[in-house]
Amino acid sequence: MKTYATDDPNVAIAEWHASGRVISNGNPYDMSYTTFVTFRDGLILNYREYWNPMAFTAAMAGTRFDNSAK
Repeated sequence: MKTYATDDPNVAIAEWHASGRVISNGNPYDMSYTTFVTFRDGLILNYREYWNPMAFTAAMAGTRFDNSAK
């Protein structure tokens, strides 16, 4: 993980990575993320995360999503 200093002590920015295999289809999962978090009074006020939907789609290829179990 790499973190970045900001001029605002209430804002945190980090880049991080996750990898593994999708259990349902065996495809590799390899994703980088960038996260921006804003805090107020020690609580998370805003959380934004950026990632590559194309990499997610490739990893999930052949996987069926079942929304019936709610």
